[in-house]
Amino acid sequence: MAETRNWRLGETTSKQLENFVEQMLKSASTMELAGKAQTVANEVIITHLMFEQYFIRNSSYACVSIEWVRTAEQTTISAISAGGSQGLLNIDWGSSGNMLDKVERVLKKL
Repeated sequence: MAETRNWRLGETTSKQLENFVEQMLKSASTMELAGKAQTVANEVIITHLMFEQYFIRNSSYACVSIEWVRTAEQTTISAISAGGSQGLLNIDWGSSGNMLDKVERVLKKL
């Protein structure tokens, strides 16, 4: 089951974004950065990140897609987690929420 969370931060820097990526990769031994894209338009920097993690407890992969929108005044972050479920009942055993919890823990350290 997909889950979504949103956060608002004050002004952030590109160094903080790099630190976020590093900390996400350190948050779990099986965490990988599956993709990154960046767009700049009208002084707004939009960075898309896709992280993927293997969960041993249910032998599946879960991912979290993050949109990091940075303006001069504030940063808005949206995260959507998906995957990690298995079987006919599509049970994910908490892996989607776990991915979002990791994002939140890393953001609190920035």
